[in-house]
Amino acid sequence: MRLVSGSKRSGIPTGDPRQIVAATLGYLENNRSRLSYPLRRQQRLPVTTTWMESWVKEINDRVKGTEMF
Repeated sequence: MRLVSGSKRSGIPTGDPRQIVAATLGYLENNRSRLSYPLRRQQRLPVTTTWMESWVKEINDRVKGTEMF
């Protein structure tokens, strides 16, 4: 079953839970090849960006700390 995203084509108002589910399913279908987490882990590739977000926050705290002038 293929859901059509976009409120103009489906008649579903934007923000409706059905619209959100349709958009999510479309994303998952379009990116299926990139979401193979067991294969990515086997290749030792990152699965999330949390490590980068944490690193950026740490750098910002050091550079923009309250004691920095």
